[in-house]
Amino acid sequence: MKRLTFLFLFLQVTNISISQGWQWLNPLPTGNPLQSVFFTNSRTGYSVGVYGTILKTNTGGVNWTVQNSGILNHLYAVHFADSITGYAVGEGGTVLKTTNGGANWLILNSTTNQSLFAVYFIDANKGFIAGVNSVILKTTDGGSTWTTQTAPVTVPVLYSIVFLDENTGYVSGYSGAIFRTTNGGSTWASLVSGTNKVLFSIHFSNANTGYAVGPFGTILKTSDGGNSWINQPSGSTANFYSVSFWDQNYGVAVGDNIVLNTTNGGNTWTIQTLLNFHQLRSVHFPVPDTGYAVGNNGAILKTTDGGNSWIDQSSGTTNNLSSVFFQDENIGYAVSGYTGQIGQIIKTTNGGADWTHLVTNSTSDLSSVYFPYPDLGFVVGDSGTILKTQNGGTTWTRPSSGTYNRLHAVQFPDVNTGYAVGDNGTILKTSDGGIHWTKQDSVTPYKLLSVFFTDASTGVAVGGQPGYAHYGIILRTTDGGSNWTIQSAGSGFFQLNSVFFPDNNIGYIVGENGKILKTIDGGINWTSQTPGNSRNLYSVYFSNANAGYAVGVLGRMIKTTDGGANWIELNPVTSSQLNSVFFTDATTGYAVGEYGTIIKTSDGGGFPLSTNKEIGSSRKLKIIPNPANNFITVETTGKGHLIIFDLQGHQLQEKEIAEPTTILDVNNYTQGIYLIKLFGNNGVQIGKFIKK
Repeated sequence: MKRLTFLFLFLQVTNISISQGWQWLNPLPTGNPLQSVFFTNSRTGYSVGVYGTILKTNTGGVNWTVQNSGILNHLYAVHFADSITGYAVGEGGTVLKTTNGGANWLILNSTTNQSLFAVYFIDANKGFIAGVNSVILKTTDGGSTWTTQTAPVTVPVLYSIVFLDENTGYVSGYSGAIFRTTNGGSTWASLVSGTNKVLFSIHFSNANTGYAVGPFGTILKTSDGGNSWINQPSGSTANFYSVSFWDQNYGVAVGDNIVLNTTNGGNTWTIQTLLNFHQLRSVHFPVPDTGYAVGNNGAILKTTDGGNSWIDQSSGTTNNLSSVFFQDENIGYAVSGYTGQIGQIIKTTNGGADWTHLVTNSTSDLSSVYFPYPDLGFVVGDSGTILKTQNGGTTWTRPSSGTYNRLHAVQFPDVNTGYAVGDNGTILKTSDGGIHWTKQDSVTPYKLLSVFFTDASTGVAVGGQPGYAHYGIILRTTDGGSNWTIQSAGSGFFQLNSVFFPDNNIGYIVGENGKILKTIDGGINWTSQTPGNSRNLYSVYFSNANAGYAVGVLGRMIKTTDGGANWIELNPVTSSQLNSVFFTDATTGYAVGEYGTIIKTSDGGGFPLSTNKEIGSSRKLKIIPNPANNFITVETTGKGHLIIFDLQGHQLQEKEIAEPTTILDVNNYTQGIYLIKLFGNNGVQIGKFIKK
């Protein structure tokens, strides 16, 4: 009986639940852009966003928990038919369903691969979804099957859908398109909106009165069920993405750093002031006066007075973080600052669970942090700023740097000897623990972005030429910076952003256009490695000579376990740029970046990059026996890097494969389903097996 149960489970798993391997530490509950919000009552609500983000609150927005969506596709809309039955839609035809208030989400077959931006369910079974190329689909059995509805005109995207009852519904989208059905979607008719602007949201306060909003301050109103629409003066040229009314007079529209509210059915709108910049994408009022708005960078706002004032529900810094450093498994620091920001230093003493702001009395934006010894730390930044602490950040002094050039990086090979690099080829050195700093001749006018010394004498600095042509440069010294030699300049390299040496001989550099360089002779010679992606990389860190990570633009994360011979793209967990990565041991690491992003992994980064359709589109591995007790034989085509994961995304076993058959020991695995991936010269090969 047990074997039959596992076989049933195996057949039912059409999409592996993908653990992203990283958890959000800041801001909370997420820093990912949120696209839609919906509340089933005054206290229970949901919000969805990029990379499969689903949040839930049972406390009226005071606390939010992250739910496991099982996917990485972006989610654009969420709607609940009742207190426990809800649906979310998104990228690539994604449709998710929950029947237990979000505790579990099932992946449905929408029958389309077009991205879906709108969802509305009349009851638990009957609903509609809409999206790219005027796709409108209807279900009457809770999403088990879908039928295609015919739109009267094809427009690039339909963004919003609403139903007043089981027969009457509206959708809106590109070019001012508004379609109406009066027979439950059997037919749709075009309505004249009077605008060619995109209509991102449509909402009705009663059977006759409705509103639609769009870019450049567009707000439309109908008082006759959509037969005619009039343009209402919004008093703004901002883009509006969502509108919600809780009766025929009171409503709110939100958009790019703007909230409008009306108390007279839209005849006049009042612009409300937001304390922070928020690009808001969705607003919903479950009860009179109390509403919620969500948007970019994990923004969650709440009002209890009809939109006159708003309170941030998220917590933590939203400053752009440029560098992270950990003294040990518990104590770590991160610094913030882009041009125009006042820099911050934040500290954790519990492995990133909590972060506190440290007082520095500095107004400069900050670029890099380094602690050569417990409690002894240095931070550098704009205008030649150098900050020093000898008590773990309780107090800071500002030694003179002798320069006004921006400093981008600081590093100490020992407690007394340190180096800082920056704009215009600036290289500074201290030999007395940061009390005094002297300028060295770097023999280049290029800006230097990163520096690493393997001992007090031997070091490498990297950077690039400011301006349109970002040629990379590598400088090396073997006499403590008295003399520097140019290893590479103007050779076609893109700007080089970060350098790291796990030992005296082996070092790595990453940069623009996904550039990765490696040396095995202490930096004398460098060879190019192929990461398989040209997106910019900004930071690299190795926990040993073979195991390393690099992070970059749009949340990009890559990993190698064989000294860079192969780099694996990890599943992204954020769309924010990541500027710095640091590992305290082989599996525990941190990455920081734009908008206050701090993420942590405890399993070496989780799954390699995958999509929901990967299992169906990639070559399948043959695994014998299946189910298995003690050992499995994996048949492969070609050679590569094989990894076994559990359904939570934890990496359990990895091995380099060169033979067509490989025997693996799974005796100690618990009963359940496991995923095997082979990354090799024949692409990605995937398999699943059951441990009995």
